[in-house]
Amino acid sequence: MWAEVLFWIAVAVYVVLLANTVLVLMLENRQPAKTVVWLFIVWFLPIVGFILFYFFGQDFRREWKLRHSETHNFEKRIRTLYRPGQTNHIDDQWQPLVHALETQYLMPAQYARRQKIYDCADDFFIDLLQTIGKARHHIHIQTYLIEDDSVGRMLIDALTDKAREGIEVRLLYDDVGNWNVSDSLFNPLIAAGGIVAASQPVRFPSLTRRVNYRNHRKIVVVDGTYGFIGGMNYAVRYFSRGTDRWNDLHLYLEGDIVGSLQSVFLWDWGLTRYDVNLNADYFPNTESSSPAGTDCQIMASSPFSDCPSILYLQTWLFQNARRYIYIQTPYFLPSDSILQALQTASFAGIEVRVMVPMRPDSELMKWANESYFADVLKAGVKVYRYEGGFLHAKSLVIDDAIGSIGSSNMDFRSYENNFEANALLYDREIAIQLKEKFLHDMENCTEINIDEWLNRPMWKRLIESTIRIFSPLL
Repeated sequence: MWAEVLFWIAVAVYVVLLANTVLVLMLENRQPAKTVVWLFIVWFLPIVGFILFYFFGQDFRREWKLRHSETHNFEKRIRTLYRPGQTNHIDDQWQPLVHALETQYLMPAQYARRQKIYDCADDFFIDLLQTIGKARHHIHIQTYLIEDDSVGRMLIDALTDKAREGIEVRLLYDDVGNWNVSDSLFNPLIAAGGIVAASQPVRFPSLTRRVNYRNHRKIVVVDGTYGFIGGMNYAVRYFSRGTDRWNDLHLYLEGDIVGSLQSVFLWDWGLTRYDVNLNADYFPNTESSSPAGTDCQIMASSPFSDCPSILYLQTWLFQNARRYIYIQTPYFLPSDSILQALQTASFAGIEVRVMVPMRPDSELMKWANESYFADVLKAGVKVYRYEGGFLHAKSLVIDDAIGSIGSSNMDFRSYENNFEANALLYDREIAIQLKEKFLHDMENCTEINIDEWLNRPMWKRLIESTIRIFSPLL
């Protein structure tokens, strides 16, 4: 008797939850693919599906905007201090992109009087420590991950020394990225006067509002003049050798363009702490009247902006390429617009090459990556799997004219759910350098043969197709 009553109560609860979930999904007007995936999950996984939707599926962007509208005032204060000049040397082909970044995303084109690309963590970390050492006013660092190992502790020691000198030190790390890192790592820096904060901290009961929106940016700003941006975190594994080597890219910038990096950091810090007393020392006078230097722009995306900026801008870049497009990415889960842009470019006779790791950092991502290979191979895109270690670089280069280095992967999470930042460089010399790196890495790659790929075993294709259903959520 009671068992039957409990059964029907459970059925009623399930029906109410299912109806509520369907209603939420429909009213939010999500992309059809995501709506179908979530309906599939909650229907076929009644208990697990609802738990996943509760933690990862709900969209709190609208609520976030209402709760954090004060960040708009903070952004306006930043803009009153950062008044960049203009550059005049960017080719007309890219002017629409320059205009979009300046007007829609408030990221102007600026000069970098010096720049340096790192494809080796050793060189990057040495230069980073040297730059930290010459700080005279402030050091601002944000990262997705800083491990409690010899590399992470060395960085904290360097920051601690500067804090003891009276230099302002602010460190912003992603909370989820550092779940396994003890807070004790940061105690020496805090004791010396440095300020440490976790971006979008995930704690009950706010877990459902924040776990899906991660700060994946890697930015360093020293004295408003010296900056770093790219894909490298702070961990020993970035210094590994042989088949375990992490192949990644980072970029040093010096000059006016660092003001854009500063703006991104301060916006993120204000979102987290609201304790920055903004002053002009964060933005030294620009030197845009100087004809020397590399033209740059920063592409910064946020899950709370009106549109996925990096997704839109990369789509435009692929649609406007004339000769070639070379892409390195650890995760190749392109949106429909990116996929169609690459296919169309290849059909139009543009050479398109995509490089991904032979062994991604999870088996799930391997199957997800491979589920898209047939789509691009059929269009004539060349796909290479890197075997010299783990390819973690996020770069693209187009037409010996424009290149990009940053934190954004080519997947749904980076485009729509993460805080990301890429540097866009309108410079032939930099573009050729990125192209040469790509061609050098090809020596450690296996190109996928389309005939062999299309005839792979049915069981592999079935696994790929199954994982691909969930790709909008990965």
